[in-house]
This record gives sequence, structure tokens and C-alpha cells, in this order.
Amino acid sequence: MYPVAIEGPRLVLRELRPDDVESVAKITADAVALEHMPLDYMDHDEAEGYVTQLIEAAEDPSRFVYALAIARPIDDQLLGIAQLSVESFTHRRAELGYLVCPEYWGQGFGREAAALLGNFGFDHLGLARIWAVTAVENTNSARLLDALGFEREGTLRRHLLIHGGWHDAYLYALVRRVSPN
Repeated sequence: MYPVAIEGPRLVLRELRPDDVESVAKITADAVALEHMPLDYMDHDEAEGYVTQLIEAAEDPSRFVYALAIARPIDDQLLGIAQLSVESFTHRRAELGYLVCPEYWGQGFGREAAALLGNFGFDHLGLARIWAVTAVENTNSARLLDALGFEREGTLRRHLLIHGGWHDAYLYALVRRVSPN
């Protein structure tokens, strides 16, 4: 499915574009933004390669990764990236992830983006289960998942390698009943 555009009350999730590189480079170079993320810091060239890779993956007819820009519709300002990675179309499950620029934290944009992308997964991709992991130390992300109705299913020990150190992670999931067809 390409292109994807999902409109919410205060933001839009849209396909990444080459002109998003500057904003992505800013976020992926920010130590605060990546504090709990298993993502390496990126310079401008690495961010450009990353965005190019995500754009190419989006255009693939057998697409299984939906990495979308979180943007404000009023000015198209990129606030972050939300991603749904289909682990299995057969078993109808995918992993949800999100990264929001710290200057927009606490304003509900991450929550809205995660909810929109989750609904897209259930309603348009026919998923039965969407799961997410968050570093145990990332209490803000855990609160976001709790608020969206995700259930904490357990703790994954030494699950995330973040900036050279191993971290335990909470496993969350949201399950929706879907028809077997």
C-alpha cells in the first residue's frame, strides 16, 4: 500500500520525502531523543541514507515497513517518525515504534501518532496483534502505551542494545479480534 497518509486531529502521518532529511538528521543526532532508543546517532549523510532507505522500502510492492513522518498539517513540520513493521502477514502481527523530537514531548503527538498508526494496522492491514517494546527506564513511553490500552505482557531481559549497553525492556501488546478470512 503506497502512498499512505493518515490524518488525525492535530497531525498527519505521511510518507517520508527527501526534504525530511534535515529534520530526521536533527532528531537522530539528539542525545535526549535517542536516550532510550536502540538507534545509533546519525550525522547528516547517515540520516540521508536512512531516509532514502525508508523511502525505497515504502515503494516496494511487498512492503512490510510503514515508517511515516509525524507532521503538523498546518506547516508540514516534521515532529518525528512512527513505524509499523509487519513481522508476519500470516499471523497478522506487527511491531510499533515511534520517535518524537524532544521539543514536542508532553504535547500528545507521540500518543496520537501511535494511535493513528495502530488503527491503520488493524483497520487497513488486518492485523490481529500489535506489539511494542520499551526500555524499562523509559517511563514516558510505558505511560503512552498504557494510555493506548496496550497490556504489559512481561519483561524481556537484556533485550535492547542501546549505545553499547544492554537494557531490559517491557513487552506490550494490543490485540484486536479479526475475522479469520
